[in-house]
Amino acid sequence: MLKRYIFKDLDIGILNLNNVIQEVSRKNMTGFLRVVYWTRDEYLLFHEGEPFQGVIFHTDGQRTNFESDKFSLKDEEGSATLVETTLDDLVSIQEFRISPDTEGAFFIFPYGLQVQEPVSLNFVDFDKEMLLAKRSHLDGYMAIYSPSELFGIVVFESGNPVTVLSANGSLGQSAINYINANIIPARSYLSVYNLEPEIVSFMCSMWGDNVREVKLNSDNYANVKDYIASKNMDAVVLLESGGICRYDLFFRGHLVDTMVKDKGIFIYDEDEKHRLAVKVENLPDKRMKVFEVRILQELNPVNVMIETKQDIHQETQDKVPVEKVSAIRSAFIQDIGPIGRLIWDRLLNEYGLRETDININQLKLIIEKLRAEFPEEEARKDFIRRVKEILPDIT
Repeated sequence: MLKRYIFKDLDIGILNLNNVIQEVSRKNMTGFLRVVYWTRDEYLLFHEGEPFQGVIFHTDGQRTNFESDKFSLKDEEGSATLVETTLDDLVSIQEFRISPDTEGAFFIFPYGLQVQEPVSLNFVDFDKEMLLAKRSHLDGYMAIYSPSELFGIVVFESGNPVTVLSANGSLGQSAINYINANIIPARSYLSVYNLEPEIVSFMCSMWGDNVREVKLNSDNYANVKDYIASKNMDAVVLLESGGICRYDLFFRGHLVDTMVKDKGIFIYDEDEKHRLAVKVENLPDKRMKVFEVRILQELNPVNVMIETKQDIHQETQDKVPVEKVSAIRSAFIQDIGPIGRLIWDRLLNEYGLRETDININQLKLIIEKLRAEFPEEEARKDFIRRVKEILPDIT
């Protein structure tokens, strides 16, 4: 959620970009510089004083990410706005997930009342964080992410964790595995949000076959709203155009909440929210989709274990050469037999990993899982010895 404007709608003809970047660095700011041109909006994102990502929103709503050092002011008419905000807003700008039929509950991140601002996982006792959620009877969710991507969310009902979803679309234990495979505590963050109970129900239900797009003949919003009411439906109506997204949530045919995002950022100011909601409804090129949601009636507590106790000095995001990864896969298959390929593929799929793009921490996790596949201790030791021959520093 936006914290404050440093300056707003400044003509870029008089803007000194170097001085802006120096001031951002001097004040260790987290936020973004947004430059609005006629055909696009360009963002420079910065975290704790360091620019780290550029993002372009085109007039058709499409988004392009680019390296921050490629950001520059163009010789065109435009205006610039500098905003100091929290890290979750920056992740939202980059993620920009808009469609609940393919992206599930993540489409509302980081919506809600933020009850805990982003904090490094390196500083968090996760078990105590879970206990705090339970004691406060939290209705809402906990998000886990890096400055550039969302890893997953844990959803709470009355303080109990009831759903875990990951950025690769997995659910439950597979989602927990994906989060653990990708987080590096010193470079990952956690924040917590409070929601109305009805919204929690939507978050827990909006995945897989629980969401079905409803094809209607009318593109008139009033007609769509009447149809939902007549069918007593639980539904989400998505209106989208030019980077503005509006979500109307209906519970048993009644509107319970309207959410509005502008270029990936949720709008909370009521006047601005109303203006954008009306604007996108009346744009001639708007796209409207209607999704029926099968709201889950019973939500059972789940056990959530997130690993946050890695040694900061041992953490690395260095990619492992693909030939080394392939050699470890071959060694496992040779030791355990032909079924090894199926086990290997299943594990990589479960953790959302690819042989060509895997870092050392992720590979360590995979190796530990592979080791457990051997029923005899001596076979496990032999496999680890072979792994050490390929990567001496892996264990």
